[in-house]
Amino acid sequence: MSAQKLVVFELNEVPFRVFDYFIDKHPDSNFARMFQRSDVFETHVEDEGHLSPWVTWPSVHRGVNNAKHGIQDFGQDLTEVDGEYPPIWEILAKGGVSVGMFGPLHSYPVPKSLDHYKFYIPDTFAAGPECFPEQLSAFQEFNLAMVDASGRNVSKALMLDKAMPFLAAAPGLGLRAKTVLSLGRQLAAERLNPYMICRRRTSQAEIAFDFFLRQLKRNTPDISWFFSNHVASTMHRYWPGTFPGDYPDVIWAEGYEQRFSGEIDYTMGVADRFAGELMAFANNNPGTSIIVMGSMGQEAVPDRLQVNCQIMCTDLTKFMTTMGVEKDQWERRRAMAPSYSVVVSDAAKSNFLSRMSKLRIANANVDFHEHGGAIKFDLGQANLPDDISVGDGEHMYELADLGLRNVEITDKSSAFAYHIPQGVFTHYNPSKRNGFATQRRSISTLEIAPAFIRNFGLEPAGYMQGGLKLS
Repeated sequence: MSAQKLVVFELNEVPFRVFDYFIDKHPDSNFARMFQRSDVFETHVEDEGHLSPWVTWPSVHRGVNNAKHGIQDFGQDLTEVDGEYPPIWEILAKGGVSVGMFGPLHSYPVPKSLDHYKFYIPDTFAAGPECFPEQLSAFQEFNLAMVDASGRNVSKALMLDKAMPFLAAAPGLGLRAKTVLSLGRQLAAERLNPYMICRRRTSQAEIAFDFFLRQLKRNTPDISWFFSNHVASTMHRYWPGTFPGDYPDVIWAEGYEQRFSGEIDYTMGVADRFAGELMAFANNNPGTSIIVMGSMGQEAVPDRLQVNCQIMCTDLTKFMTTMGVEKDQWERRRAMAPSYSVVVSDAAKSNFLSRMSKLRIANANVDFHEHGGAIKFDLGQANLPDDISVGDGEHMYELADLGLRNVEITDKSSAFAYHIPQGVFTHYNPSKRNGFATQRRSISTLEIAPAFIRNFGLEPAGYMQGGLKLS
């Protein structure tokens, strides 16, 4: 079928700056070994406007930039774009390639036809918990609940109602004893240091990787994907803890640097364990290669101030009702807090958009837009007093009247690092013994999808470009 089976580890937004830092600090790490024996490229995006992962990953997966695919947010109806620029996994499955999916962005819903799919677990912004095989749906329901509860501050709740069916099924799904021990150490660490709760996002990634690895070993698809955001979320919040010299002035809270100086190193350490297990899998399964890649990277934003509190929507139903939309006239779509996404019925949409256009918080308009059938609005106004004014041109409200709250940010973090066009693409092929490039050649992220297609002996679509070849 193919020259190589591919396992694709989508490690979101990690730039060379962080890989190089980690490898220099840990010369015996798995990433150090991988980079020494891999073809390593610096990628650059060709997307237009604001860079976000929900824009740049579709470009990677479809081989066209956002000016063509038009994907701007989660929750969009992708029927039309899937017909014109289908994602790479759909192209390969239709070409007879066996596929395994675990979390790539915009992978919901599960396809109606699962021919050639060995497993299919959609992303953590899915509208529902459906998975294939079905027993993984309990994990996905727990996963989605934790994402909902831990958008800006990590939830202290264990959500046992969601966790119980998942935990009952977990041993059979691949949850390993060492991961259970890691979770126990995490809970114990939180008791000693409450700030350590930020690592629960990484705990979710550890659980997910166990389940992915079980499916990978059991089914050995021709190509499989595993996506993780755990390092990216840490870099956004805690970049000054690792790279304080990137900031000309101290812009963070007292004690911040000491508390969070080890967070990027910790999350990269977990990613390094994942990489090591994937390398071992490839070494033990001849003809298998590992791809570690991102759709872009991050770097320091020197002028961001610490965030003590932000306006958040803690009761979306109340917000929608106050804005004139009844319960049966809208549906929630997942978004990355403090952004919120809804689909509103035609009967209520015009009035809702009109009310949103007049809504002002602390005398400033609320940003919102409609795209692909979903309406997304952005909150997160920072460092405001509790007694701010909220109005829609006709009425004045208390924050609570709209289901809003001025939420204290426990770690006082801001987006201290943010997106840049440059990312990383690493191809580890254990059967290749030498000939690795000493220079990191630059490639477009649009070259990745056609390279995967060619690897399996198929012809890329005419709209795809680039000469990247996997060797």
